[in-house]
Amino acid sequence: MRSSHNLTCLLPRAAWPFSKSRTRRKAKAGAAAPTPQREGRRSAPPQGERALAPRRKAKAAAAARRRKAKAAAAAQDPNAILGYLDDQHAREKNTVNESLLDAINGFAGRWDLLDSVGRFCANDLIYIVLGILLLLGLRELFVDRQLAVRAALAAVIAIGASLLIGVIIGHFWFEARPFITHPDTVRLIPHSADNAFPSDHALVAGAAATVGVIAWPRWGWLAVVGAILLCLARVFVGIHYPGDVLAGLAIGAVCAILAWWGVSQLILRTGFLAPPPSPTTVKGPVT
Repeated sequence: MRSSHNLTCLLPRAAWPFSKSRTRRKAKAGAAAPTPQREGRRSAPPQGERALAPRRKAKAAAAARRRKAKAAAAAQDPNAILGYLDDQHAREKNTVNESLLDAINGFAGRWDLLDSVGRFCANDLIYIVLGILLLLGLRELFVDRQLAVRAALAAVIAIGASLLIGVIIGHFWFEARPFITHPDTVRLIPHSADNAFPSDHALVAGAAATVGVIAWPRWGWLAVVGAILLCLARVFVGIHYPGDVLAGLAIGAVCAILAWWGVSQLILRTGFLAPPPSPTTVKGPVT
């Protein structure tokens, strides 16, 4: 009877249970193929990227909603905009602009007297601001004609330039009305669903009030108070965000300052509206 060692020699080399070459091949194959645990660790993103992924998705979704809202607003169809926007996103979005809107518009619809004052200020206070500037200019015609004409020219240039800048900004930046994007907004006056940034009323009021303060510091503050109340009322009735009216006031004020400087330089260099020289009397010889 042969020994067990001699029986293993009769078997093929690949069938040996404790063959060294077979063990080495298994070891090499195991080292070459990574384990599922190692592969998962290699493909996992870093901790910072995992934290930024939800923010990137939220920004991309918000941009898509803005594009759809702009396309719908071009057709002047508020129902279409409401169909595009996500109410849950509007509720979860918490920004300073919407927080100020909630704080100001939150008083709308509570008292009838306050609502009536808000409607009047939002619609008609712009005419009072312009009327204050007009009255100050007419009064100044009898005191200092040059100052009155300078203020009139600066006001016209500033209001026109601010409205033109507002139109240019509206072509590149679209912002829907609060009653479209913010479902909790109380709208007190009807308004079309067009671009809200910047506010045209705030542009005109900011330019007129700034010219009034520069020309007549004693009485121009009345126009400033009217402009501020106008902007608050536009937010109160739910047709503008606070950022819309603040941007309008800032643009109007800058245009007014530049227009006043330009008109002053024109008068200084060209002598436009300069008072005529006083005639000199020539005395004849005394006889």
